[in-house]
Amino acid sequence: MRPKARALLLDIRAVVRAGAPATERAPDEWALDSDLLDLVRAARAAAVPVALTAGGAESLPGPGLAEEFDAVVESSTAGRHKPSAEFFADACAALVTPPSACLFVDTDDRHIRGARAAGLPAHRWTGPADLPYLRAALDLPRNDS
Repeated sequence: MRPKARALLLDIRAVVRAGAPATERAPDEWALDSDLLDLVRAARAAAVPVALTAGGAESLPGPGLAEEFDAVVESSTAGRHKPSAEFFADACAALVTPPSACLFVDTDDRHIRGARAAGLPAHRWTGPADLPYLRAALDLPRNDS
């Protein structure tokens, strides 16, 4: 059995509410999906660090959203892009956690494969039905509400 993840990396496209793609939203229009916001808050309350990752085409979230995370890792400012191993190394370093203990969640299969190649456990976000798996992978209590 794989050890529990000790940190969480969420891609911006996985966390914004349904509707227009993240690349078509102004940063002040972005908001976390409420189910994922609950997961982020539960993780942080359990001392599991959480980072938001964003690619070069996306703008960073506006005030409020970024404060929900311990770190925001954006490829255009880091100079390294997903799915490179270097990008994932930088993201894990931002959380002071080795890649093998950082769970990466994204909607893009290419990024998922890149994360796995870089040594991270990775999960393709398909919607709220994924939350029990993510909570178990992070050793968080179930949310039965």
